[in-house]
Amino acid sequence: MKLFFFFTLLLAGSFATKAQSTTDFPVTTGHISIIKLEFTKHWAYPWYVIKHPNGKFENTLGGKIKKADTTHLYFTANCQTNVMGGYKLRYCIANRNANSVTLKFADGAPAYENEFLVYINKNDHSFEPKLISPALVADNNKTYRVIKSKLNLDQQDDDKAEILSGYIDTEFTETTSASKAKPITRKYYFRGYFKTEVKPGS
Repeated sequence: MKLFFFFTLLLAGSFATKAQSTTDFPVTTGHISIIKLEFTKHWAYPWYVIKHPNGKFENTLGGKIKKADTTHLYFTANCQTNVMGGYKLRYCIANRNANSVTLKFADGAPAYENEFLVYINKNDHSFEPKLISPALVADNNKTYRVIKSKLNLDQQDDDKAEILSGYIDTEFTETTSASKAKPITRKYYFRGYFKTEVKPGS
């Protein structure tokens, strides 16, 4: 099992790609039903930790189990995307820098190392997908364009809120270009709810 995780990480490599669109979209405010945020009651262990039926924990990366390895990681998002066949994302991290807030959605390691970033600046926001491609093709060039993005926040004073919750609904395209092939464009989405603590940026 340890070899499987190592091979998956190796396969992902460093083929991260960046969005080419910097379009700003408006931010709206509106009440988010508490029912939509019930995911915050659930949790999981870190992705590399397995709890066996006999109650013992295993660190699939090797080494002894530490206290932090058995921490309950409560969900801060309930989002989904159709990237790489589709999967769910249960975690969102929010950082505040000056008058802006950055939301980072990520989950599914080691199979999925993608990140979806939302930059909130007062009444506007922008979206940036950072995708890891498992296809080891050296001359491939991937570009991204955000078609639409809707962000609704439950809090009006998002630049002061200690807890930020809302709904994000984004569509974007990925165009793959190669020297000896026609460009291929795929359409993706990222959408769902989030509720997370806002921490000072690093």
